[in-house]
Amino acid sequence: FDLVHDVTTEDDREVRVKIVGGTLKKTSSATLNAVRNELEDILDEKASEQTYNEFMENIFLDKVQEDLRDKANEIYPFRELEIRKTELKE
Repeated sequence: FDLVHDVTTEDDREVRVKIVGGTLKKTSSATLNAVRNELEDILDEKASEQTYNEFMENIFLDKVQEDLRDKANEIYPFRELEIRKTELKE
């Protein structure tokens, strides 16, 4: 599945985060929507608590991805879940 979500950091910079994930088995759209909503909430929370530089550093160090993977796996087992791209919106 794919997720594209815009977040605003503590210093009011807008970042577009693109996530790609693959499940172990066929998954219902309701389950994927629940996962998407949880991931969006986590991204909003993480970004609003950090400056742009801190947020990007945590993405590079996979700290944000670990939190996203842990939460997604609580809802449904994922084979893979990665942040594939981030863009600074100007």
